[in-house]
Order: sequence, then C-alpha cells, then structure tokens
Amino acid sequence: MMAPDSSGKHRKILLVEDDPDIRQSLQELLESESFEVEATSNGAEALGALQAGLRPCLILLDWSMPVMNGREFLARWRTNEELRQAAPSVIVLTAAVGIPAQETDGVKGFIRKPVDDIELLLEQVRQFCNLGIR
Repeated sequence: MMAPDSSGKHRKILLVEDDPDIRQSLQELLESESFEVEATSNGAEALGALQAGLRPCLILLDWSMPVMNGREFLARWRTNEELRQAAPSVIVLTAAVGIPAQETDGVKGFIRKPVDDIELLLEQVRQFCNLGIR
C-alpha cells in the first residue's frame, strides 16, 4: 500500500493509455507535479496492477485501447468490490463522443483527448487524490 506524502495524502496514479506518446507525456506531466505514476498500456495490465496490490488514489483511463478497452475494464472494476476499494476514482480520457451512461457507471469525470486543458486535468487529479486545488 502506498504511503501518504508528508501532508497525509496519497499521490499514486494509475495511468491506462495505449498511445506511447500520450502515455509518456501524461506520465511526465504528473511526475513533474510530484505524483507517482504507474503506467499501463491497456485495461488488462491495469487490472493486473490492481490485483497485484497497487492502490492509487485515481485511475486515468483511456476509453479506446486494444486487448482490454476502457468499457471492458470498467465492467470488471465495477463488479469487483476489492478493485473498487483499491482504486475508488476513475476519470476517462477519450476522444469519443456519446458514450452511453450505463457503460461509465462509477466514473467521476471525463477529459477530452487530446488533453489541451492541462490545468483542468491537474485540478481533477488533485481533487480525487484529496490534495485540494492550488
């Protein structure tokens, strides 16, 4: 289990993104803000990380990925109480429009890709990791 930072807040994020350039850019951005980032390239890897004991404050989840997409990941996450406890907050990263609400039950927010509003992203990350807003 991740230790809280000196303020008592958790700073671990699970980033699930298949595009290596986007994954690297987001990871570097979040790490520059002192977050620890576990980056995976699909939902199956993300589930494996959670099942292996990763306890992030937030999952940033791409919607369209190979192997296991965001919808499939959420379906597994939503029906497994242990996984929901391990990572209670999910924000979907997507370029898609019109995702049916029933497919995103439990999602705390959406961020449009490409991510142009970096401050909005960081604000949401801080909010769901209980760090407040600067």
